[in-house]
Amino acid sequence: YTPMTVSRATKELQAAGLAKAFAVGREKWLRFDQGPRDIWQRAQSWLRSPIRRSVWAVHAVDPVDDAPLAGLSALAAQSVLADSAYPERAISSERWKHTQHKDLLVLHAPEPGATRWQIWRYDPGHLAEHGLVDPLSLIVSLREDTDDRVQQAIEQLEARLSW
Repeated sequence: YTPMTVSRATKELQAAGLAKAFAVGREKWLRFDQGPRDIWQRAQSWLRSPIRRSVWAVHAVDPVDDAPLAGLSALAAQSVLADSAYPERAISSERWKHTQHKDLLVLHAPEPGATRWQIWRYDPGHLAEHGLVDPLSLIVSLREDTDDRVQQAIEQLEARLSW
């Protein structure tokens, strides 16, 4: 990251009351005075969904088979929630642009063999584990879902996190 990006992130964390900056010689450090779970709870109002948009598509040959499961597919893999009829996968905007030049048919609605692609603001592969998007990003991406079963599965997932 550039020094400007780090400086901006530091200022935002301080303004949100999530961290405090201090100097060690010529270096600046951040201190988090609370535990991870408390920081997570306090940060909720500052977090936004990683999803830019969602697209239904069918591929003649799946060019991004390593894209992690996301959305309800990822939540179902980690809970008792039933999986949706269509898989959901996450992909970065940059990689999505590259993928569109392959055998891709974008759909207006789901149909047999379709995948729901979540185009993310950042590369979900960096934090993915075991073929699933990271749990914190998953929780943020689904927090606006009004289905009570989804919200219960999210609560169960959050409770299992090793803070």
